[in-house]
Amino acid sequence: MKGKRALTLVELLLVLTMLAIMAVVGMVAYGSYHFQNLMAAAERISADLKYVQNLALTTNEWHGADFQSEPINAYHLYLTTGGTDTIIGDPANPNRPFQVSLADNFPGINLSGVNIGGGAKVEFNPLGIPYGDKTGAPLAADGVITLSGAGTTVTVRIIPETGRIIIQ
Repeated sequence: MKGKRALTLVELLLVLTMLAIMAVVGMVAYGSYHFQNLMAAAERISADLKYVQNLALTTNEWHGADFQSEPINAYHLYLTTGGTDTIIGDPANPNRPFQVSLADNFPGINLSGVNIGGGAKVEFNPLGIPYGDKTGAPLAADGVITLSGAGTTVTVRIIPETGRIIIQ
């Protein structure tokens, strides 16, 4: 028995404990990554809504955002006359239209619900006040954009009258 060496019970328990700790750390990191990805998507939507609202304020023209949860999970920003919507250029690359695909930019994150005045778009007048549609009335209730991913949801809200945009 001189050449054979086996693991003692203490060594075996140490190895199993280290494996368990590594598994827990891995699961926490994985969940944290998905939550950070979800928050990043909400921040992007919030920033883009503020951008389009500021465009309405500075250009004295109506601008809006149109969200399509099914089937493409995306949104675009546009200039509107009330009858015609023209997608604006992306400020990072003016030769490209301002369209954001959540599937491409934030894998695993979905637009799980959009309710802005009963529809899926918001338009800001030259004073920055949000409307469901230029031809309608200002929003009477919060506009709600719900994002989901990894078993968690985050909501982006557009507050009536002021157009303030918050993430919950």
